[in-house]
Amino acid sequence: MNLAIDIGNTCAKLAVIENGQVVDFFKTDTLSEVYLEQLLENFPDITGAILISVHEDSDAPIETLLRRRAGRFIRFGHGVPVPIRNGYATPDTLGSDRLAAAVMELLSERSIRIAHELGAEETAFRLEE
Repeated sequence: MNLAIDIGNTCAKLAVIENGQVVDFFKTDTLSEVYLEQLLENFPDITGAILISVHEDSDAPIETLLRRRAGRFIRFGHGVPVPIRNGYATPDTLGSDRLAAAVMELLSERSIRIAHELGAEETAFRLEE
């Protein structure tokens, strides 16, 4: 079981994921250590976490907690290898959330194309929804 966290300017979104499916979703105006500790206690099978944040400096306590409790941890950002090339003249100015969205778009397009090539049009339509 994994935990994906997206901390934006106005709220934090958290998804608990098992076998590639979102099994629970949470949205909070402020993500505190207490809130995260409670979530991890409610889902003791979480063994991996990924964090995407627009507040790279101010969420250090959240990152520390995830590193300690989740086992496997990735802070998604410009240092993480991705299957696309960032063509910005100043690559660090592309927000991590935008980079993650581009990667997800590429992965979903590949999934649809692969399903279609295998003759699974019904699956391909389900993936597009």
